Amino acid sequence: MFRRFAIATALAVTLVPLPQAHGAFTRLAAERAAVDDALVLRALSQEAKAQRAQARATRALPDPQLRLGLANLPADTFAWDQEPMTQLQVSLRQALPNGKARSARFEAAMEGARQTAEQRALAALELRAALRARLIDIAWRQEQGELLARQEAVLAQLEAQALSAFEVGRGTENDVLEARLARQARVQAQLQNDTALASAESSLQRWLPEALLQQGPPPTLKALFPSFGSWPTSAAVREQLEAHPAVRRLEAAWKRAGAERAAAKADFGPDYAVDFAYGARDDLSPLGRRPDLLSAGITLSLPLFAREKQEQGLVAAELREEGQRAGLQDALRALKADYDSQRGAAVQQSEALAHYETTLLPLAERHWARSLARFSEGTLPFDRALAAALALLSTQSAALDLNRQRALSESALLFLIAQELDHE
Repeated sequence: MFRRFAIATALAVTLVPLPQAHGAFTRLAAERAAVDDALVLRALSQEAKAQRAQARATRALPDPQLRLGLANLPADTFAWDQEPMTQLQVSLRQALPNGKARSARFEAAMEGARQTAEQRALAALELRAALRARLIDIAWRQEQGELLARQEAVLAQLEAQALSAFEVGRGTENDVLEARLARQARVQAQLQNDTALASAESSLQRWLPEALLQQGPPPTLKALFPSFGSWPTSAAVREQLEAHPAVRRLEAAWKRAGAERAAAKADFGPDYAVDFAYGARDDLSPLGRRPDLLSAGITLSLPLFAREKQEQGLVAAELREEGQRAGLQDALRALKADYDSQRGAAVQQSEALAHYETTLLPLAERHWARSLARFSEGTLPFDRALAAALALLSTQSAALDLNRQRALSESALLFLIAQELDHE
């Protein structure tokens, strides 16, 4: 009787949850640190600034052209004072390209810079999502390791009981072998889980600064997501979906294509250039005093071959604009469908978790408690008591995996609406 009581007590101890260590930083702090420390995001920010600077340069007028020269110099003597039309010329030209085309190309360049800025925002979101997935995996593997340790301890007791029964002739050697194989499977699973956990923790060096890593990652799913809230429908978050960096990046590309179309349309108009020239002549000519000459003129570049040039450019710009518009609409549809899918999964996972917490886990715990009491009284075989314990552990494992899936759905929804949790 004492032996049965000792075994039952040992089994009960293995089912007591192990204390959890609290992480030194929150998920949100880790995400922000990763974004601040990411060199690729800095590079995109610098590129966006460079493109804005280039855009401002496209709006400026071309540099004026200064020309110095001699006109009508006699070829027989090359004498400056021989002929009355010989003169020293100083001319200035200022090109005035089509103003509407310049303005449209400036808008196109600015939209290109905004496109790069939105690409940076999208890359930051993707970085945060990847880090969240890794932290969720680490938390799940830590808690999974604790459950595997409990299962291994339970199976160790099963092995000891099977060996004891074999020694007194009440069991078979095959029972002992099966118990050992089952226990060894848990040991092997624990080793694989520990290896994967170490690899996942090492990979955090890719995202987080050393100062934050020294504090240790959040150890539990509860620490990562203190609460799972209900999510509104896609219609209610339409504005957030439309403001997603992936959408805004395509919107900038569409507006850029529209500005390029406007520039191509403006190219049907002429370009201008203004010319001023001053011609100085030698007063010492034997022909007498010669007055200096002043010239002015306007040059127009006429688009006389529009069918081969301007019209083709306009057609190309219109096709690009239509393609960008279609891409934008498709992205909005994809975001809405993805949001609805992830929201539906989150709702089902929340309902399943509630069922586990209110029904399945309490039922498994009561079944184990009754089985343990009957085993202590000697009215239930040991293998039945252990089966009840393993059923409880299996139910806990399923609930933990469901928590992991719910956390991944929460992370996906955060990515889609590009915002942080309200409680943080």
